[in-house]
Amino acid sequence: MKAALGLVLLSTLAGCGSVEPLPEEVFLRLNLPTSNGASAAPRWTSGELRVAPVKASGLYRERALAFSKDGGTSLQLHRYLLWLDTPSEMVQQTLVEFLQARGVAPQVVTTQSPATALELAATVTKYEQLIAGQASVMQAEIAFQLREPGGESLFVKAYRAEEVSPDDSPATLATVMARVIANVYSQFANDATVVLQPAVARE
Repeated sequence: MKAALGLVLLSTLAGCGSVEPLPEEVFLRLNLPTSNGASAAPRWTSGELRVAPVKASGLYRERALAFSKDGGTSLQLHRYLLWLDTPSEMVQQTLVEFLQARGVAPQVVTTQSPATALELAATVTKYEQLIAGQASVMQAEIAFQLREPGGESLFVKAYRAEEVSPDDSPATLATVMARVIANVYSQFANDATVVLQPAVARE
């Protein structure tokens, strides 16, 4: 009986030794393509533009990459693929960089600004990987609201973009998502410029 128990114990230990190690966590950066903000646009204001803290809904408040395998009906979070910061933090940071490069205001800031500053609020409503068979599609949707000094809304609209990823490597997924986000920013900035030009002309 003791011999049998010893054999079972040895078998168990041998089995434990064959367990594959868990994958290492990989952290993804969101680096926008440098060309997307390079062409300067007409200014939206002669004063400061403040980008308020960006909001996010549901799982998009988590650092783990959200993904769906059923066309977006349900969402899951990757256990080992994580963004370097939350989508909210990355969108705020990259949005400031994008708008600074476009030259839409003398200063684009995130700190509390004077009551005379134009303010931009944004909410991330989609920020995920859609897995369809062997293909992956990176998708993003962001709702923007521009508010004039005093809080009155000047412009409200949501924008969405997506792009098929050539492979599922972490670096590729992050690069494709950066292009998707830049696409969303470009759509918004182009429309906002048209809407705000009459107001800028009156300043």
